Parts: sequence; structure tokens; C-alpha cells
Amino acid sequence: MRARKVDANQAAIISGLRKLGIGVLPVNGAVDLVCGHQGRNFLLDIKNPERMTKAGKSWDDGKSRVQEKLKTEWPGQYAVVKSLDEVLIVIGAVEVIFEAKLGKGTVRVTS
Repeated sequence: MRARKVDANQAAIISGLRKLGIGVLPVNGAVDLVCGHQGRNFLLDIKNPERMTKAGKSWDDGKSRVQEKLKTEWPGQYAVVKSLDEVLIVIGAVEVIFEAKLGKGTVRVTS
């Protein structure tokens, strides 16, 4: 069986989550990580925005059939993320606040 490729940004995301005390379980399957935060579990598929598929498609087009089924048919939580910031938003560890008139965004870390 061939070894599964791991996106280059996965190690940095895992390290950042662990430093923040968020539970992280790397898995070798349809998702890359299962994270636990405040009693909830999150299925995360990590994509590297700098990597293109062999067909020249963007990272978002690089999903397997199982990942596509998760996106369209799974009744629970599932997210595709590219960075630690995106993971923190998905799991609710940060709150994103935008000032529409100023066009500036701020991030507030929640506990």
C-alpha cells in the first residue's frame, strides 16, 4: 500500500493547535485531523494552497470521492482548511469581527 501524502502545512497546524491545548489526532483516511475543543469533535481536511494537483487544478479541486461525499452528504461537521487560523475559526476557538465601514478585521481569542 502506498504511503499517503501529507500536506506541507499540516505539521505547523498540528503544532499550533497543540500549543493552544486543543486536542489533535492525525488520521490516515478521508480526513486529515480530528480535533477536540470544548467537548466537541471536528473533522478537518487540510489542503495546501501552494500545491496544485497534477491536472493543474487548485487545492479545492483535489478532494477524493470520499471527501466529496463527506462535504455533500455527511450530516455532521466537516471542513476543508488551509491554515491554523481557519482551523481556529471552524472549531470556535476564535471569533472574527469585521468593521464593515473601515474594512478592517480583528480576531478575538475565546477560551
